[in-house]
Amino acid sequence: MALNAFHIHGIIVGVLTLLVSLALMLFQGEMLVLLVKNKTDDSNTNISPQIIIIVTAVILCITSVLLIFGIVKKRPYLLLPWLTCMIIISLVFIITLFIGFLHLSSYKGILHIFSFIGFIINILYPIIALYLEIRQTTTGSVSINDGCSEMFFYVCC
Repeated sequence: MALNAFHIHGIIVGVLTLLVSLALMLFQGEMLVLLVKNKTDDSNTNISPQIIIIVTAVILCITSVLLIFGIVKKRPYLLLPWLTCMIIISLVFIITLFIGFLHLSSYKGILHIFSFIGFIINILYPIIALYLEIRQTTTGSVSINDGCSEMFFYVCC
């Protein structure tokens, strides 16, 4: 089976996620080194946000490699960790945006939130469709309800 638009989109998204998470790890690692180096006895330096971001970036690196490998090798279950991580990260970010723009109480904050949701849908929907397509070619017939219930089972259990 030749690569179609969904495969190419998935590989591009996987590579971009991998590069961004690697850059994020390097940047936060450098910030962590600077915070530890400039820490004094009386300063209240909190390094836990940098550690959380580095751990999240490492998880994104691993899941991005699994995404790319799953697309190339046509293994649908290797796409699920990336989808799960991106859905969770997107929900956390949307909630954070909502809380951040809540004080604006104008249309600008709502437009920002809706534009971000649209951007997330543009990234995630083709990957979900690719997962269902690869799964259908490897296991036979599948419907959208089967894929959604399987992803829900994978996230919850």
